[in-house]
Amino acid sequence: QAHQVVVVRAGEGLLAPVDEVPGSASSRLVAGAPGHMVEAHTFDVEPDQPIGDWFEHDGEDFVMVIDGALVVEFADGRTVDLDAGDTLWHVSELAHRWRTRPGVGARVLLVNARPPAAPRPAAHGAERAR
Repeated sequence: QAHQVVVVRAGEGLLAPVDEVPGSASSRLVAGAPGHMVEAHTFDVEPDQPIGDWFEHDGEDFVMVIDGALVVEFADGRTVDLDAGDTLWHVSELAHRWRTRPGVGARVLLVNARPPAAPRPAAHGAERAR
């Protein structure tokens, strides 16, 4: 039953690059794991640091900007600007990508929920759409 409760201490958790691009941001797995319905990651993005390209995957995404600012673009042309404290929920099958505003970094919490049978990549960046 120990596997039913998991604690990840600050600064711990699996760290993985978001994209194969050198210098791209990394995500830290802070809750859940492959095969679980919920998977949460934190992202610490430096100003102008690449965050990856387009993503689309099963489930739903909940995004909260903890600090800084984040721009979320959708393939249908919609763009959402988020500041510290703002949240965004969207269906994950909508192709989406993140970027920061010029000269501004971000600390972001991403929670992804999926049906238990859906395959899960190790990090958000592994979910490349294109």
